[in-house]
Amino acid sequence: MPFYTYQATNSQGKSIKGSIQADSQASAQDALQSQGFQRVSFVSKSATGVGPAAKRATVPSTVPSSFARPVSGAVSKPIVMRQPNVADPNASATVRTKKGTHKARFFLFTQLGAAIRSGIAPSAAMTDIASRTQGPFPDAMRNIAARVAEGSTIADAMARYPDLFPPDVIGTTKAAEMGGFVPDAFEEIARQNNTAHHFQRWFRWIYLLLVNAVLGLFLMQSTMNSLFEMWRFADKTGGQGQDYMAANRQIMWNRFLWPDGPIILSISAVLYLAHRYFMSSNATALRHRLGLKIPMIGHRARNEGYARLSWVLGRLSKAGLPHGTSYLMATDAVPNLELAADLRKAAEGMSERDRLSDIFARHRAFPEEYTATIATAEYTGDLPGGLEHLTKFSSTECKARETEAKLGIGLMGWTVLITTGLLIGMIVMKTWFVDLPKEVLSGFETP
Repeated sequence: MPFYTYQATNSQGKSIKGSIQADSQASAQDALQSQGFQRVSFVSKSATGVGPAAKRATVPSTVPSSFARPVSGAVSKPIVMRQPNVADPNASATVRTKKGTHKARFFLFTQLGAAIRSGIAPSAAMTDIASRTQGPFPDAMRNIAARVAEGSTIADAMARYPDLFPPDVIGTTKAAEMGGFVPDAFEEIARQNNTAHHFQRWFRWIYLLLVNAVLGLFLMQSTMNSLFEMWRFADKTGGQGQDYMAANRQIMWNRFLWPDGPIILSISAVLYLAHRYFMSSNATALRHRLGLKIPMIGHRARNEGYARLSWVLGRLSKAGLPHGTSYLMATDAVPNLELAADLRKAAEGMSERDRLSDIFARHRAFPEEYTATIATAEYTGDLPGGLEHLTKFSSTECKARETEAKLGIGLMGWTVLITTGLLIGMIVMKTWFVDLPKEVLSGFETP
């Protein structure tokens, strides 16, 4: 579909210039008028969407019917009206792939944001970038590009790949397509995934330390048991004509075959399977629930969610969307699913007359300063500015909490190392100074 560059007047009488993609000029005019634009005139037409007239062209998502109403207020960027391809029965079929990583999403969305910001159409950008991605992303990006070219929204096309694009990525993309800030949203997604990638590396070291501690303690005890087996063997043979090195190797091998070997393999399998399950998609809700309840990382998760919520709200408020619609779309962009569901409850039962500050006041977890800041912004008529202030505050608080969490995780690692060392030392001391002397003295006992 071609892009049309237009000039129009919004509901506040301000002159707006932008671009929109539609089947025809008449369709583009109808779409703009349905959004409250008046005195619409078209300047030029572009077939590819590349160039200044097509920069930041985006795709809208479906507005929840309970909050649908005509858009009012200042509109900073146009919304591209595109009809999804509903003829394909497999349009909503879920495609299971290997799980995508934060690192891969960081590089992917960094490139997508830069390409779309430069004026390249989303489908063309995805097709080109697909050849520079790794793992399961190339095929997925080519399929997404094809569906976007057919008329699907970017968010709906990505939603078919839940293993590659988490719900917050889909929610942020959907809000960006509605509000017309896709390049900024992709850069925000890339930034959040980069931060999450570096933060998760701390947990990997803790997991490895715990595995080494469990296996190390058991191996040390197994070694001490082998020592006693060797002592009993030497005492039984009388110490004559024996190759004790060969005998020691045979004793340790026999103990590994049974019972030490099966126990070690069983422990390793349990730890491996537990880790695989905990990091799988089936345990996502559990991970996010624990992420909020653990004080060391719960504060970071909440502030990360508040920052994303206020960031998306601020962008949608500039587009003039109703508060209810904006709030619900912003909750879908929150990375922590447990927090997103909790925030969504604050919008239950609200009406069209409710202010955004009323919604914030219903959520007990929000600090009082948040509600006060939003109320002041509404009073002064600068809601985007107030939300931007909350975004900066939450982002700064998230970084501070992340530093505290890394410090706490580091202390946990040192605690595991010190505790493991002490336990191994206690095993050695007990073996040499308690168990071994008893074994030696038992040989001098008279029958």
